[in-house]
Amino acid sequence: MEAKNSTLTEQEISLFDSVIRDFNTAIKNSVLYTTEHSICTFSIKNFKDTLDKWLANNELLSIGVSQDSLFCNGIPVESKFDLYKEVAGYLHLRGLVSLTFNRGITAVELTSLFNLIRQDSKAIREDGGILQKLPETDHLKVKIFSPPFLPLS
Repeated sequence: MEAKNSTLTEQEISLFDSVIRDFNTAIKNSVLYTTEHSICTFSIKNFKDTLDKWLANNELLSIGVSQDSLFCNGIPVESKFDLYKEVAGYLHLRGLVSLTFNRGITAVELTSLFNLIRQDSKAIREDGGILQKLPETDHLKVKIFSPPFLPLS
């Protein structure tokens, strides 16, 4: 895995890769099971543990999202695997531009996130959207993109 035009160390890149792997596992398990199911609870706990390792040395982790890429605190990170594209595509379809996790994030806050993003994008929109259903906290900030305004003709 390589970071282009970055100031990330190899250790940071390796840890970011672990965060994304555990994030992906938690996403998949939250789709297959309810977030109260032991498998899903375990996946979210693993994701939180890995995230906490990052946050032990950093105040925050901002995961930027494009259609097929992820960014670590604004720095593009490429993976030799399709994992980043898979996670980026999943989050992008739900309208996410970035997720910022701050030190002190709780399992309850993460479970709320997974309860929301486990839904398909249409259901999220029809239910009021991500920002309405997942209010910003001190530990979790979400940015979404809005479709461009098209004037009525």
